Order: sequence, then structure tokens, then C-alpha cells
Amino acid sequence: MSDNHISDEDRELFRASINAIHPRGYDAPRSPTPEQERAQGTDEKPFQGNAELLLNNLPPEQWVGRDCSLHFSRTGVNHRQLNRLKMGKIRPKLRIDLHGMTALDAQAMAHESLKKAKAQGLQCVLIIHGKGSYNPNDRPKIKNLLNQWLPSREDVLAFHQSCPKDGGSGALYVLLSSTP
Repeated sequence: MSDNHISDEDRELFRASINAIHPRGYDAPRSPTPEQERAQGTDEKPFQGNAELLLNNLPPEQWVGRDCSLHFSRTGVNHRQLNRLKMGKIRPKLRIDLHGMTALDAQAMAHESLKKAKAQGLQCVLIIHGKGSYNPNDRPKIKNLLNQWLPSREDVLAFHQSCPKDGGSGALYVLLSSTP
């Protein structure tokens, strides 16, 4: 049977849809949002204002829910290493608990802790952000902040939702670069 029954318009629509799909699936690098670009390289005090800026400018369709799995990886990160991170086989040497903090305080603590971890040469850090409020109308602010902010940090190679024993969808394994 030939495919002549498909109109040219439908073929074009299909091709346009397929072209938007990246062959690497969820590991595909995503381009930074304007807020993430403004946050890049911000080790000085002004970085702290980015927490509210990132959250206030996040479009509703980009907010992630309480049970949503977060993951990110830079281009060039080894797939075997990503799988080990995902499975919890790269054990975190530092645990950062951000429960109950404001977004600004959580970002400041995460920033300082990641800076210290990097200085100590740690490869993997566990960030416990919690799932957010149990009120279905509240969005998990710290989880969304980390999802937007961590990719803007040059020292973060990848992150993935932790295994249930380490917090599940309320925590992240963060893989740090080894270069200074």
C-alpha cells in the first residue's frame, strides 16, 4: 500500500514535529533560559538576588510538581557515569538539607556548600530540597529553583533525582566537575 493517501500538508506537519525531537531524549542539552544566563558565573553577592528572579520569571508551564523527576546533564558527560549517578552508585560525600528554608536562603546555602565541596574535590553531593508544601495549590519553590539554577553553574556537570533511600523526588544527586 502506498502512502499517497497522506496530504502534503500532513507530511510537512509530521516532519516539523519530528525535527523538534532531539535524538538523545531526556539527556539532550537544553538551552538556558534568560534568567539562567543572567545567573551564570555569579559567585559574588549579586547571585543571591537570582533566587526570586528565577522563580518569579518562570513560566507556569515550566514549573515542576512535587513528584516530578528532575535530571540534567551537560553535553559530553559520559553515559556510564550518568547511569551510575542515576542509580545512586556514585555515593555523595556531602549532604545539604534545604528543608524549610526560603528560596533565597536555600540558594545561598547551596551555593556555599557546592563551593566548599568543589574546593575539597568532592565528586558528588546530595541536595535534599524536599517535595514542597502538601497544599496542592503551592508549588515546590526550592525544587524549581534548583532545577533552574543548577544548570547555570559551570561546576555542575549533571544532576538526577536521588534513589528512594536518599530522598527520591525530594532530593538530587549533583555531579561536580573536577576542574578548578
